Amino acid sequence: MSDLKEILADEAGRILGNLCTPEAVNAAGGGGFSSALWSAVESSALHHACLGEADGGAGLGLGDALPMVRRFANFAAPVPIADALLGSILLQRAGLALPQGLLALAHAPLTLSSSATGRSRVPYGRHAARIVLWQKEGDSLRVALLDPADQTFTRGLNLAGEAIDMLEMTGAPLLAVGQATMSADDLLAWGALLRAAQLVGVMEQALALAVEHANTRVQFGRSLSAFQAVQHSLVVAFGECAAATAAMETAAALSVERPHALAVPAAKIRAGKAATVVARTAHQVLGAMGYTHEHALHQYTRRIWSWRDEFGAEAEWSRKLGAQARQHAQTGNPDGLWDWITVKGIA
Repeated sequence: MSDLKEILADEAGRILGNLCTPEAVNAAGGGGFSSALWSAVESSALHHACLGEADGGAGLGLGDALPMVRRFANFAAPVPIADALLGSILLQRAGLALPQGLLALAHAPLTLSSSATGRSRVPYGRHAARIVLWQKEGDSLRVALLDPADQTFTRGLNLAGEAIDMLEMTGAPLLAVGQATMSADDLLAWGALLRAAQLVGVMEQALALAVEHANTRVQFGRSLSAFQAVQHSLVVAFGECAAATAAMETAAALSVERPHALAVPAAKIRAGKAATVVARTAHQVLGAMGYTHEHALHQYTRRIWSWRDEFGAEAEWSRKLGAQARQHAQTGNPDGLWDWITVKGIA
């Protein structure tokens, strides 16, 4: 499986290298969507990487798809690859047929019967052919497929310029309804792991741009990279990115059938904190140039500022992780918390 996930990441890199230049990302404009790039994704079936071969997929676990997701983030790709992967997994687990076209995912639960009622943010909703909706039902999810053609969106954008649309419905008719063996907590944790991988991807490219600028920009007769203060800032930022990468890869390795209860929150927290440092450092190194629309840096740092809060910000996941730690500390076993962190937590 290791070879396959690298093959898919390389294929994604080939497609992105041809279609996802900085100019193409800027050209995606308000709503941040490239129909040409999405057509290439569909032709290569990258958005079905986590489905079985019978459904046209590669049979990867979601953790194995993270190198591909990370590669999309390296290019600031204006397509919702992460949400499409997660939405397709939900449909497959619910036994629902996979539709053609862009698949968007509601980020909040709704009330589902033969119709849908409620309110949810739907990234890229305005561009979607179909939208996956979900409702909590104990340890499983009720999953439904919606045709957005007759729905009214309150259109919005996140800081990266990506479409973050609000869908509000009362008795909206559904195309199909099923039951998926996944809890709401696991769904949100899978989303958090995907965002952690995306954050790593944009951090890597932001740092590459900062290093390139530091090596080529001359001040006072020498390159910026020769100044100790610049070197120190970059070293700290690279260390933060490396820590986030390790946390994300560990969480991916431990999350096989379901997201790991300790590793995934830790990865999202670590990625969010690291991304904040990386964005600040990159802009400090580039100065005013990094804030221009013409320079590519904003394509990565604006995604950092947007993605770190999606599927739970650091504070939310820190509270959940703290609640777990408190529970293990109160078991009456003096070693309970230590055992959870060092043994059971990574089992």
